[in-house]
Amino acid sequence: MDRTQVVVADDDPIIRQLFKSKLTQMGCDVQSAEDGGAAWKLLRNNKHVDLAIVDLDMPNVDGFSLIQCARGHPRTKHLPIIVVTSRTDAKAIQDAFSVGATSFLTKPLHWSTFNSHIEYLMRLTHAAHQARNQVQRAEAAVRIKDVVLRRTLEAGARGTEQIQEILHRLASTIRSGTDVESAFGIIDELEKETLLIQNSLVQGQSMSKALCSRVNVDDVRVPLMNLLANAQIRVQQRSRQHNVPVSIVRVPEDAYIACDPDGLSLAVSHLLDNAVRFSPQGGTVTLEADVHPDGMLTIVINDDGPGMEPDFYAARLLPTFDAEFEEQNCSEGVGLPLVKAIAEAHGGVLEIRSMPEQGTSAMLVVPADRVRLEHDFAA
Repeated sequence: MDRTQVVVADDDPIIRQLFKSKLTQMGCDVQSAEDGGAAWKLLRNNKHVDLAIVDLDMPNVDGFSLIQCARGHPRTKHLPIIVVTSRTDAKAIQDAFSVGATSFLTKPLHWSTFNSHIEYLMRLTHAAHQARNQVQRAEAAVRIKDVVLRRTLEAGARGTEQIQEILHRLASTIRSGTDVESAFGIIDELEKETLLIQNSLVQGQSMSKALCSRVNVDDVRVPLMNLLANAQIRVQQRSRQHNVPVSIVRVPEDAYIACDPDGLSLAVSHLLDNAVRFSPQGGTVTLEADVHPDGMLTIVINDDGPGMEPDFYAARLLPTFDAEFEEQNCSEGVGLPLVKAIAEAHGGVLEIRSMPEQGTSAMLVVPADRVRLEHDFAA
């Protein structure tokens, strides 16, 4: 089980040492800071902090400012923060809670009840975290299912219109009785269009069945290399057809990610498929991933295709985008809005950067709380 990671901010070295001793006995790992500025640096640079204990009256950056900074940062906005201070005036307590303190203890501390206070707060925080995750999963399920249904219906409707137009041309050709070869060509065209509709409906049906169960983006921890290799395998046939090799050029082999592996692999493979389709014959597509110092993971797909104006992809990430162009020119299936929804279901984002004649770079950003390196398990 992972040890609880605690940051203590107090300008009194004796108090800091007391906290460290008591918390270590409780099975916590403790880092200390003499003021709010040093504590904020610890909170920013450590991707896994479970609890902060903060004195209000410190030099340079006081406790109020530290709490405000923490609540304004995505990674620490839900961090439990205990204010520990000798101040007992009601205004100080009210101000501390108004800027985001979770609980309040006064000095001198009653060490006999300190352990119980910490344990209760951590249980409460865990319950709140579970509740937030359930809400996020439910919202993610709604977004993803909406995208799948809407895009599948759009593909079917467009295909039906195409078939009606083809049948009209076929009827005209047959009635003229003059061009048998053209009639056979139109029949071939009709067969291809029917197959496209069938593929879209089958894919939509398959994804809908997979999404009928609870969306789970937390409970499966998989090696990042395996997930990306699976995405690469999904596009092998397309890669061979277009003579555009897909290469994994850099991935941290010791990185693990907590995710829905099928969903995230689908998102990456869709971006790879788009990159292959946009690249010229003999072009290259690369897949790379990095874990950054703050723990954030980026998965990047680069191609050397013609590139597009920046607004091109911005429009295609909107839920209301009319998918006609994408269906004709990009990857088959439910499109970039689904990739965006999958990224957001994991607390991440999808960014696409492209310029004419400079290729395209698609980046999935995954937050630090979903990423672990192998040495984290041993710690």
